[in-house]
Amino acid sequence: MSEISLRVGDADRNKVVESLREWYASGHLDTDELNTRIDLALKSKTVAELSIVTTGLPVPEDKHGHFTTSTIPGSLLLVASALTGTAIPVYMLSGANVTRLELMIAIGAIALAIALFVVTCIAWTRAHDQRILDQRERERAHALRERELNDRMRYLP
Repeated sequence: MSEISLRVGDADRNKVVESLREWYASGHLDTDELNTRIDLALKSKTVAELSIVTTGLPVPEDKHGHFTTSTIPGSLLLVASALTGTAIPVYMLSGANVTRLELMIAIGAIALAIALFVVTCIAWTRAHDQRILDQRERERAHALRERELNDRMRYLP
């Protein structure tokens, strides 16, 4: 079961309503929007429904000024997960509100990671091939020196 389909309780809904009132007090919401969002928050049954209520509002911080895990900005979540190769599953499970631009950035980060991997593989393969060619050249040069030395040794009295 994904986190976004989990049911929320009264405490979760009340926390969101409290945050909405703080955003209203700071001027981020007008009275009509506050009432609409509070109504939606109180009717929410899942994490996904409750997260829609706070769409477009600043990310709340905890008492120590740290972002809580459920409110990590979507672009940061996508870029971090893209770098580890888990962008799409993490995005789908996070319930984060992510814009199309942020999703494109994440896809670009995945493409960049893949390109870097391919370039690294090609560079390593070329370096490895060059080491093999150098080794073969050294073996040929050594064999040639041995032949020349053997040829000289034959003519010595």
